Amino acid sequence: MIKVVFLNRRFEAGGAERQLLELLKRLDRSRFEIFATPFYSGGEFWEEVTSIANITLVPLDKKHRWDICFLMTLVRQLKRIRPNVVHGYMGVANIFALLGRLVGARVVWAIRASDMQWAKHGWLSQVSWWMESRLARYADLIICNSRAGLEHAAKHGFPRSKMIVIHNGIDTDRFCPDKGARDNVRGNWGITKNQILVGLVARLDPIKDHANFLRAAAIVARKRPDMRF
Repeated sequence: MIKVVFLNRRFEAGGAERQLLELLKRLDRSRFEIFATPFYSGGEFWEEVTSIANITLVPLDKKHRWDICFLMTLVRQLKRIRPNVVHGYMGVANIFALLGRLVGARVVWAIRASDMQWAKHGWLSQVSWWMESRLARYADLIICNSRAGLEHAAKHGFPRSKMIVIHNGIDTDRFCPDKGARDNVRGNWGITKNQILVGLVARLDPIKDHANFLRAAAIVARKRPDMRF
């Protein structure tokens, strides 16, 4: 059995977190022993991750942003588990995944975005990205979810030879057209059956550019009063 520790910040609502959940659900249990190791307990997806069968949940109980004592907990858990692979899931989790080297584990990183404007996310995110770009050569493998993400990382010093692209997977049994749900939502919002509806489904984050969407919606609404946003 290959022991894999997945290291992430928190199981909060987000595209990367959703992809991690799907990976935890679908890895071959006959080949892999799986450990989910978030910095923090809780988050919108916490109940879902706790319901996944045949994984071991090992929260590190980080107290706050500046709590570095949790790293000792991480090292203790790595020494106890003795994983074959430590898979960091973005940002600081990638950096701390390198501690897997202490127990002889292979280190895998995840790059889940492209062309991030780190200046909009505060100085700590900028420092984290700078450190990732300097430490990336010590990872054994870096998985990007898009070609654009790979190219962006390569331009910032990530070793191209260690990067591969694995595109996001979608659970098409769960995320599929539902006419009943469509009609209910439109009815609740006062939108007719055939009226054109345009929306943006994304967390509140600068990279999602809600402001630009609202500006575009205002322009279109003036020219197309039949459309709803």
